[in-house]
Amino acid sequence: MVRTTRITVETESVAIVRKRTIAPGWCPNCGAEVDAVILDATLTSQIQDRHSTGKVHVWQEPCGLTRLCLSSLLQSIEAAEAQRGFRFAGVQFEQIREETMKLRISKTNLLGSQKRGNMKSKLFLVVLMTGLFAALASAQRMYVVSAGLTGSGVFGTVDLTTGAFQQIGPVEPDGYFGLAHESRGTLVSLTYAGDLVSINPQTGVPTQIGPTGLGACVTPSPSCGPTSAFSLGGFNGRIYATDYANSIYVVDPETGTAKLLAENSGIPPSPYVLGSQNQDGTLNFADEAIWESCGKFYATYDAWIFDPVTLSVADIVIPPVLYEINPRTGLANVIGPTALGIGGVVEVNGKNYAFDDLTGQTLELELTSGNTTPVDNFAAAAGVIQGAVPIRRPFFERAIHQE
Repeated sequence: MVRTTRITVETESVAIVRKRTIAPGWCPNCGAEVDAVILDATLTSQIQDRHSTGKVHVWQEPCGLTRLCLSSLLQSIEAAEAQRGFRFAGVQFEQIREETMKLRISKTNLLGSQKRGNMKSKLFLVVLMTGLFAALASAQRMYVVSAGLTGSGVFGTVDLTTGAFQQIGPVEPDGYFGLAHESRGTLVSLTYAGDLVSINPQTGVPTQIGPTGLGACVTPSPSCGPTSAFSLGGFNGRIYATDYANSIYVVDPETGTAKLLAENSGIPPSPYVLGSQNQDGTLNFADEAIWESCGKFYATYDAWIFDPVTLSVADIVIPPVLYEINPRTGLANVIGPTALGIGGVVEVNGKNYAFDDLTGQTLELELTSGNTTPVDNFAAAAGVIQGAVPIRRPFFERAIHQE
């Protein structure tokens, strides 16, 4: 009679990362765009302690964030465990609580035998995340929305390298204000009519979600009042909107309803009805951009008067300023002066690119000061850009399995 003893030894480590820490990044070691995790000091230490081979790629962005290349992490685990006789296959993907992701590494040793003295092991790496998408952006192209004075919203892409614009889908008659990714990966925008719409990135076709409750802002009627819809942006999967008084609202992506977060945000209210004409024939305009970058929430705002005869700025009523917004309170703090005419800003690999609708230039925007540096021109066909976001693709689903 052969006596067999079954021994099970299980060790487990769990690292919990907020969903907002998933972001695209250019890995300097891979020389390519990769799925990346934004790390804090504790998680950086855990990763380095667990994988001391030097094959896990960790780097620091210009904005100061530390990022981990997920591709290198998987390859490091595969290489280390392959030496122990592990084999990798299979996919395991499950949804967990909103705004969290668990990277779970579970090692289980099974079936120790006194007779054979062998041991089989299994390694499971399960990437658990909420929603259908995580960020993997194109380093060159981004989605933008633009519109004219009377509406005519256009959706498409702009190539940062060439400035080329490619329209996608039909014109939206009411016009677009702002662009954002909500938590499920859907693209949403605000129309001049005050409605929240989703935009299919493949077809460019907008679908109305519902009225925000903010007033319409359509030229010539109805005119833009203090509570008319003005701009839209996203932070950590949440949708925010502003009105012409620059109050901050949180928008429900399911219904479109806007809930007031901060009535006096610290960003100046519009000094006039936008698009209105003065007695001397000049026109009143303003610009606003709202976006997320490096784990923070930003906005730019200005108001100015345009002379259609000379095709120039007749007067700057509210100088352009860069703000940081507290996403919990909606209150904004001044960072510094910036360029006039910014209609949209997008963060790519730790750098922020602003679209200046007055000059037709793409600018690199410094978030610590508001200073800008011209990068290139974007195509005139893009129109007056009112919002921009990175292009994303579905996040890879993967597990490591050993028989």
